[in-house]
Amino acid sequence: MTTPLLPPSLRLELRDDIAVLWLARPEKRNALDDATVLGIESFFGAPPPGIKAVVLDAVGDHFSAGLDLSELTERDAFEGLEHSMMWHRAFERLERGRVPV
Repeated sequence: MTTPLLPPSLRLELRDDIAVLWLARPEKRNALDDATVLGIESFFGAPPPGIKAVVLDAVGDHFSAGLDLSELTERDAFEGLEHSMMWHRAFERLERGRVPV
């Protein structure tokens, strides 16, 4: 079974035909950095074959603090738009993918 390469900030656990995708940055309250968002996009773009549902969970006491503010950098308008589009593309794959979450 092939699964997408995930960053260290995501962990995958397969339970029969259910995939559990864990946000794994508890030291940052599971804040979403770019690597995590790109990993989410990759996973939901090509979930493991035979998976019928995905449970999105998190390691630690917090599900997710949202955007990792420590990654915010000065961007021009075009770079800001590209970054925003990357987030939208990733979460659209999660929302409209072939498996319920």
